[in-house]
Amino acid sequence: MLKGANPFIGITAVQLNGIVEFAGANQTLIQSMGGGITPTVYSTLILTNTNNKTLATNTTVTTRLVRGGTSSLAPGANTLTSSPGAALEYAGTAAQTTGPELPAAIGTLVIANSAGVTLSAGATVDALLDLAAGDVRTGAYTLDLSAGATCSGAGDVVGAVRRGAVADGVTYCFGHPDVRAGVQAGSTPPSALTVTLTKGSAPFDGAVTRHYTVTAPGFAGVANLRLHYRAGELNGNTPGLLHLWRYDGVRWLVQTPSAWGDGYVEKNDVTTFSDWALADDGDSTAVDLSTFTVQTGSDQAFLTWSTGSEVALAGFHLHRATSVDGVKQRITPAMIPAQFTGQVAGAVYTWVDRTAALDGANFYWLEMVGLQGGASWHGPVAIAGARIYLPAVRR
Repeated sequence: MLKGANPFIGITAVQLNGIVEFAGANQTLIQSMGGGITPTVYSTLILTNTNNKTLATNTTVTTRLVRGGTSSLAPGANTLTSSPGAALEYAGTAAQTTGPELPAAIGTLVIANSAGVTLSAGATVDALLDLAAGDVRTGAYTLDLSAGATCSGAGDVVGAVRRGAVADGVTYCFGHPDVRAGVQAGSTPPSALTVTLTKGSAPFDGAVTRHYTVTAPGFAGVANLRLHYRAGELNGNTPGLLHLWRYDGVRWLVQTPSAWGDGYVEKNDVTTFSDWALADDGDSTAVDLSTFTVQTGSDQAFLTWSTGSEVALAGFHLHRATSVDGVKQRITPAMIPAQFTGQVAGAVYTWVDRTAALDGANFYWLEMVGLQGGASWHGPVAIAGARIYLPAVRR
């Protein structure tokens, strides 16, 4: 109730608690006219259509700020502030690059742009990273997630995601919900845990067309790691046969998974972090045969071979024939297991063929069996003195 001849109200600040959308091509946010007050606080502020939306004064968003269409924000001499816990959503109709609307720390970051969003500066998400539609590309920057931040959605963070406060016994997400890593209880946590995703190319022939770099300075003990992939990146691989592969600086080493799921592979006994990939059989250089020879003694043949690496190797079979193009007969009743499956290390093997003289066998082949059942063949090697028949030449 107002009384008196000339009642008035002195308003020193205006806060807009509803949803305010600026949908013009070029606009300045609501400003004062005729001595009025310019709104300084918006609950939900939506910027759509095209071109710049210019701040009329220092402005605070308390709940939600949306950049849609192909709009951008031009603060001018003013400052845009997001309250703690506020959400920032990118919902553009074309690829977007972050601008002054992205603060150093934001409560919730939502990517609802299928064309993707690129960071123009580093940022920290305190509560939720929601990759509802599209990817975030960090470029030269890092996206930090606070200790309690969670992840949702189907998109990826392409680039570096970092957790700076890592506790043992806790598993953290790094962008997509199925990109996860954590240090098991009782292990020494790293000073920071960073997962960097590279997409679009296979790190070696036959691998899924993405790979990850995981860094964990100071880590010691056992960790768990889950890595995500998309169906369109399989590159001929079979999901149920995928293994994780770790690069040791020289070679990619196969890592036996602990679990598979829809779009991810997981390993729960990781002791070393570096570059990681996904593949089934892996590259052709994962198994190296150094030598394969045969010698005879009495009625026996002594076969010897050595390997330089057994990264993707399960074991061996031996075959023999009476001629180079003759029918091969397998002579190993069971597969000879590799000594260093999944490792760069090699070994020397010897096998004695005690029935060599019974069918006049002179030629041997070595079959190297891969972890997923594929095989490579080597040979033939011939017994010294094996007869080679040449066509008769008439004079």
